[in-house]
Amino acid sequence: MKKPLIILILATALSGSAVYAAEPTKDAAKSAATANVVQGVVTLDVPGMFCPTCPFTVRKSLEKLPGVSKVETSLNTKTAVVTYDPSKVKVEKLIETTTAIGYPSTVKNVAGE
Repeated sequence: MKKPLIILILATALSGSAVYAAEPTKDAAKSAATANVVQGVVTLDVPGMFCPTCPFTVRKSLEKLPGVSKVETSLNTKTAVVTYDPSKVKVEKLIETTTAIGYPSTVKNVAGE
């Protein structure tokens, strides 16, 4: 997108001083796009997480699913807290995903669906 740059150059030429016009970042665009989306939050018990890399593996596999916007895993509590769009992914799919990679999970708490 070159419009902000053109505006910046024109504003600088006309006023003699610099004007900053930032382009929206991808994160800002994603936040704006998902601002009106109803989000669900589910806490999964993942008792098979024993080593420091287990939570990383679980988190990465869940983050790949369409509709999952955030995953927080904890080795201490053996849980994964997943923020997701219920219209794009169901809790059952989250459980299937962890089970498929060797970490069977169960629902501890669910909200927003």
